[in-house]
Amino acid sequence: MAKITNAQTKIKKYEKIVLELLKSYNNYPPFFLIVDKSTKHYMLMDNGWSNGHYRHNVLLHFHIEEDGKVWIMANYTETLVEIALTDAGIPKTDIVLGMKKPILREYSGYAIA
Repeated sequence: MAKITNAQTKIKKYEKIVLELLKSYNNYPPFFLIVDKSTKHYMLMDNGWSNGHYRHNVLLHFHIEEDGKVWIMANYTETLVEIALTDAGIPKTDIVLGMKKPILREYSGYAIA
C-alpha cells in the first residue's frame, strides 16, 4: 500500500480550495472550467460572442506543483485571487504569483517559487 505524504495531503486540500474558488465563478455563463487533475492544472475560461466579436479567453489559471505550491499562472479578473486563497486556508508561503516577473516576486509577500 502506498504511503500518503504530507505533500499529497496538502495538494488534495489545496486542489479542493482552488476548485471551490473556480466553481464560484462558473455560475456566470459563458464561463466554464477546464480541470486536468493528472497535471494539476485548473482554468476558468470565457467563451462566446459579444458585440459581434468572438471571445475565447483564459480568465484564471492555477497550477499545483508536486511540492504543493499553488501557482497563479493567470488572473484576468477583478478579484485578487491570492487573497481569496489565503482566506480559504492556503498560506502565503505556498502561493506563487507566477504571472509576476521572478525578480518582483520577493516583494509580493508570497512565495518566490
